[in-house]
Amino acid sequence: MIGDHCEFAGEAGAPNVLIASAPESEIAIGAGTRLNGAHVQAASSIRIGCDCLIADCHILDTDFHAVDPAERRAGMCPPPRPVVVGDEVWICSRVAILKGVTVGDRAVIGYRSVVRRDVPADAVVIGNPAQVVKILTARRGCSVPEGAR
Repeated sequence: MIGDHCEFAGEAGAPNVLIASAPESEIAIGAGTRLNGAHVQAASSIRIGCDCLIADCHILDTDFHAVDPAERRAGMCPPPRPVVVGDEVWICSRVAILKGVTVGDRAVIGYRSVVRRDVPADAVVIGNPAQVVKILTARRGCSVPEGAR
């Protein structure tokens, strides 16, 4: 399901790729969201909110393969876990958002971050693994959380 007034650009050098890998898989993109070279692959559910800016990143709700070699040979795969991206989120280039993650409204995910845990609303996260470096506020623009200086 794709909302009204979404934009799919390829300026980042790669096309947008949306793959629902099972008949029951769901990809939902909210109104006004802009994707620019994003790769979104759902085995269960990936929901992206309204008015998001999404660069050339990967958003996945599955591991695709088991970690254990014997389980891989047997064709086993851990179960997928849904991904939810809130409204007005900015996901920068080369980001990976992994299964089971919820990204809060208005969060910013910095270049090449690997997101494997939930991101709070209004947070700026960077790194591998992604860590909160700022909390955006309406009054002052941003604040730096304790320990991140």
